[in-house]
Amino acid sequence: MTDPALPLNQLLATHMPPGFIRALLEITPNLYLDAYDTVHNNPVLGKPEADYLLGHQRRALFEAATRNLGVEHGLKIEMEQPEKGGCKHVKIIVGPFGLTASHIAWPGGFPRISRSREQYASINEHLSQNQLFPVESNPRNKQIYGIIIHTEIPGKKNEFHSLSIGFPNHNFTAWVQEPTEFIEILEMQERLYRKPEDLQAQVQKSDPVWKKERKENKTLGEDKR
Repeated sequence: MTDPALPLNQLLATHMPPGFIRALLEITPNLYLDAYDTVHNNPVLGKPEADYLLGHQRRALFEAATRNLGVEHGLKIEMEQPEKGGCKHVKIIVGPFGLTASHIAWPGGFPRISRSREQYASINEHLSQNQLFPVESNPRNKQIYGIIIHTEIPGKKNEFHSLSIGFPNHNFTAWVQEPTEFIEILEMQERLYRKPEDLQAQVQKSDPVWKKERKENKTLGEDKR
């Protein structure tokens, strides 16, 4: 059962496969380059059309990558259809989290509102009170809603800048807390488990390594007595 007192970034570190994090960090710079080159090197398109299509091309490549990498690393993938129609989008289930992806144009920005994101965010009403699923709530979506944010270097739409995960408030007007960068999650996992070479296996276990070590030390102490 999810401990509502745990910070969100620690919950992310507990549940996100480090292999998925590393792979997405590795592939995203090429996705940005490929999306930009595809639309801007098309001889049929002028600059206005290329600028318009860039976001669609980048989204398609990024969602395909997250879906494929999610499957590769054993995560549950759902293709969600907005209630009032529109393109389906990828939703990744990671432990207690339901994650979709969104591009933002600059670091520190906030995603544009959409009906589907607004609906997902309603579950986050109680995050600021550290009450994940209070009795009086009956949300349509059962996962804490987070957004994988990818962004470019300011002024350079073909150059990737960073990947983060943020949790919007239930009104979808601001973050509940500052987004956590993927690199920070990896660093937290290494501190938590202290065995980087075994990180992938340790994160997928239900009990952290340090808890087991504590039990073993206690047993040794009892044997000495």
